[in-house]
Amino acid sequence: MAIYLSRNGVNVRLSSKLSPYFILGKCVNNFVELLISLAAQTKFEEMLIESLEEAEAVQNISLQKAGLKINEVAELLMLAANGLKTPAPSADIFRIRLKNLIRLFVEAVKSESK
Repeated sequence: MAIYLSRNGVNVRLSSKLSPYFILGKCVNNFVELLISLAAQTKFEEMLIESLEEAEAVQNISLQKAGLKINEVAELLMLAANGLKTPAPSADIFRIRLKNLIRLFVEAVKSESK
């Protein structure tokens, strides 16, 4: 069995002896990309939670009004943002949709004391 690769107009044939190493290398590459993606997602979630805590501390929002904890709100926002990203035809449209989602969310939990 051989694996055929084509990149930038260059065609390469890997012999069956090299195929397992190529497949392993591709798996390792995918695993590293997954780890980087998860780390970025975790960092974004931490920053989101911190922003929500700050907004609640100065009474810009009231999560108690929504009946949710900060980590629950962060999770919902991230899920919604991921859902918005999927069908967006461009990064600009995704940003517009995300801005609208956040505006809707903030209006829903806006503190009545402000």
